Amino acid sequence: MKILILDDKPERQAEFRSHAPADSVVVFAQTPAEAIALLEQQDWDLVFLEHDLGGGLFLAENDPRSGQRVAEWLASHPERMPKRTVLHSPNDEGRSRMHLVLPEAISLSHAWTFPISEPKRDSHSLPIYYPLEDE
Repeated sequence: MKILILDDKPERQAEFRSHAPADSVVVFAQTPAEAIALLEQQDWDLVFLEHDLGGGLFLAENDPRSGQRVAEWLASHPERMPKRTVLHSPNDEGRSRMHLVLPEAISLSHAWTFPISEPKRDSHSLPIYYPLEDE
């Protein structure tokens, strides 16, 4: 599994890495520009997008440090859309703005609560996400 993570906080990067499957390729982007360049270069199975980057908190959607730039880029380049996208940010307003642009994305305040795994389906064909240990 190829995983791209837009997050510039070393402690969160360590948390992501600890939850990734052993056989996955995990690449971190520190800035929206880096993330877009990586999205242009190859296909990704899973992409995590943080909203507030570059030391900023509660960034405006037009701030060049905001993950909003990547969400808008993905929306305008559907051929580069990953299999799954997770929006993660404790900034509820910023995360909600990204979700408006990428409504199919999963939105969480803390991404590492999301298991990095393929969904299993219940009898009603709804995706149910289980911790990696249950796979």
